[in-house]
Amino acid sequence: MGNIYTFMAVSAAGVCTLLFLLGAAQLTISKGDQTKVDNGKKLMISALIGLAIILGSYGIIRTVLYFLYEWAP
Repeated sequence: MGNIYTFMAVSAAGVCTLLFLLGAAQLTISKGDQTKVDNGKKLMISALIGLAIILGSYGIIRTVLYFLYEWAP
């Protein structure tokens, strides 16, 4: 259970990181076009929110597994 969840959390965190970098690239390449700037910012903020949710849920799952089974991956 722990290895599967760790793999899923690391994979999702990698996707969030790639989305953040994509938003940063879009922001950089926008050349002042306000809609592209806004889209880049929204993508970066969404990626950070997703990363925070993933890390928070990972911490909660690890804590629950530790207290229920006295085992943490």
